[in-house]
Amino acid sequence: MSTSLTAIQQKYAEHAALVEQLQGIDYIPHSFKANQARIDHIKKELVQRKQNVQALEAKSKLEYKDVKDLQRSGTRRLYLRVTEGKDALQKKKMKEEQEWLDAVQAESNEKLAIKTLEEELASAEATVPKLKESMENHEKVRKRLDQLYHELFGGTTADYPEEDSAEEAVKGAEKLYAEAQGKLTKESEVNSWLVKAERSMAKVLEKMYKAEDISIKELAASHHLYDMLEAGELRSAKTHSLQVETYVQEARRLQPDILDLGQISIPM
Repeated sequence: MSTSLTAIQQKYAEHAALVEQLQGIDYIPHSFKANQARIDHIKKELVQRKQNVQALEAKSKLEYKDVKDLQRSGTRRLYLRVTEGKDALQKKKMKEEQEWLDAVQAESNEKLAIKTLEEELASAEATVPKLKESMENHEKVRKRLDQLYHELFGGTTADYPEEDSAEEAVKGAEKLYAEAQGKLTKESEVNSWLVKAERSMAKVLEKMYKAEDISIKELAASHHLYDMLEAGELRSAKTHSLQVETYVQEARRLQPDILDLGQISIPM
């Protein structure tokens, strides 16, 4: 196909407009793919965590049964006193109660993690319609741009012998650009998770400081109301700390070089 300078000039304005439009939406395919991967991962994670909750609920019930059995069984309490000494019963009761509380806490932690993931899933799914619409627009612009190149330079271009080699160079550059855009999208998502973790950590500190302040007042006043207020702040701190752990885990899934935060210990 022979391409005249006049034909190129006639298409220049449309080409420039298409390129400018594409530059503003060229991240969309990578964002759409990353968002879908995020949705798929969260759904898979939720299935696993809900299975964990079932096992933890069963364990909580079993530990609670052990506590109640010890409370109800006079024979068992007497046996412990006779065989292991007068302090054995109290130690056994404390051990059984602590195991029950640990099981309940583990169950609660898993349920809070599920709640956080469900909120993230809802957020990711809410962006799908807009991303699909943007994807359709991106494909439309890309298709028209490819069509325009084909109209002007499809086949051999005798008037522009350098065009074929330039076209190959452009394809190579586009490939590199796509790889860079994909990495940028991933790093952007990692940063988003870490920003959420940072905000939740700020909430943890805020609640811990409030609990500390209430604890100091409690020493002076010795009022049971302060106990309740302190416990409430600590529970809230625990909730936010579990969010931090979840967000960091999601960031590490995308970028393993991020250090593992581990479990945040909140005294309850």
